[in-house]
Amino acid sequence: MAVEEVREAVIHWGASGAFGQAELSLPLSGNPKIDQTVRAALHSPEASVLTILRARDNGAYDSLRASESETMLTVASVREQDVALKSEARERTECGNWLKSVALTLADALTHLQINRRDFMTWLSQGENLQRFCRGVPSTDILLTLMFSRDQDPNAATDQNDGLDWRYLQTTIPYANIVLTENKWAHHANKNKLSERYGVRIMADITRLPEVLAEEGCI
Repeated sequence: MAVEEVREAVIHWGASGAFGQAELSLPLSGNPKIDQTVRAALHSPEASVLTILRARDNGAYDSLRASESETMLTVASVREQDVALKSEARERTECGNWLKSVALTLADALTHLQINRRDFMTWLSQGENLQRFCRGVPSTDILLTLMFSRDQDPNAATDQNDGLDWRYLQTTIPYANIVLTENKWAHHANKNKLSERYGVRIMADITRLPEVLAEEGCI
């Protein structure tokens, strides 16, 4: 098999992604042998390592760290402003902020579901519907639960990695059966019964992982 043929298929895959093709389906070339080789190359451990190393070399990680630092400064500022609010008022405020951040996605969803936007917004404004809707989205429910639990301790500082930790937990808690995280987040998650709510084991002690994997039937 010619190297040029494989290279052509890989370039096609990359160009499709760059121009926003929603799903990069294989086969790419129409030649099963080439497509199999391309698939194996793209999914190989070596390709993953190479991607990570190139991201480090081109400054992607530095950019990510700078972005996280900026985000956490914003979070700390909002915390200072909102922490004095009563819990109900703060939750409504945070849910309102979340709603603004997903406005375009929400509009698309309402259109797709054929729900009148004005009727939906009227419903949201009634009683505790905004909070109920917000809490009905697992990732947002988890974020608010962890953030509010942390903020109950006035001495708990906002850490630069909090944003990364939240995103990891927002993604894993609703869908995994075992989540390993640091002590403070395992404490907050279990104190607020996220384990029971989402049917997941949330733990911080990595030495217990083999035992828990066995209990879950994973090994």
